[in-house]
Amino acid sequence: MGESAAGMLPRVGGALAGWMPFTAVGGLVDPDAGSRVPYGASGQVAYAIVAGPALLALGMAAGRRGDP
Repeated sequence: MGESAAGMLPRVGGALAGWMPFTAVGGLVDPDAGSRVPYGASGQVAYAIVAGPALLALGMAAGRRGDP
């Protein structure tokens, strides 16, 4: 849900949407998906492997900080 919401941001949404992990992996199935990750399919998979857990860790840290 966050990836589609990031694409709706004014002025920066289009640039951010191409770098989202699910968009990068979607570029493997559909080359016209709009992924901006370099190095083709191997770069898209590597980026998703690194970016996905990093975003998960950030979300978990933010959730832990917000809970009393």
